[in-house]
Amino acid sequence: MAAAITENCCNSKNIHVPEYFWKILLPLRPGQGLNDITEKTQVIAVIMANKGRL
Repeated sequence: MAAAITENCCNSKNIHVPEYFWKILLPLRPGQGLNDITEKTQVIAVIMANKGRL
């Protein structure tokens, strides 16, 4: 799952550019699917800045 966070509307060309992205990952083993997700499944969540540099 991924989404964007925006505090400012647009860049100089009036294009909507998110300041941050967030992602949620549930690592599953090969062959596992939605039915294998439980309250014990590991969850990894990150917020990443949307910058033109590292």
